[in-house]
Amino acid sequence: MIREFPEELKAQFRVQGELGRGAAGVVFRARQVALNREVALKVLNRQIDAGARARFLREARLSAQLTHAGIVHVYSADSAGEVPYIVFE
Repeated sequence: MIREFPEELKAQFRVQGELGRGAAGVVFRARQVALNREVALKVLNRQIDAGARARFLREARLSAQLTHAGIVHVYSADSAGEVPYIVFE
C-alpha cells in the first residue's frame, strides 16, 4: 500500500493532500509543477499485479475518450518507474 507520495513523482507534482484511498491505490490532490495547475493524481500501488496495471491503463484510455460535465477530464497517464498514475482535472 502507498504510505506516502511516491518519490518518483515528487519533481512533477506537489502534494496538497489525500482525496481518497482504495484497494488498488490512492488519489492525491496535487499541483502539477510544469503547468502550475491543480490536479487529482490517481497512483496505483506498486504491489499490484500485471492484470490490475492493464485495467488501470485501460481506465485512463477510456476516460480520456469521454466528454461530459459529470466526468473529470484525463490530462495524462504514465508510469514513473514502477508506479502507474493518471492525472485528472
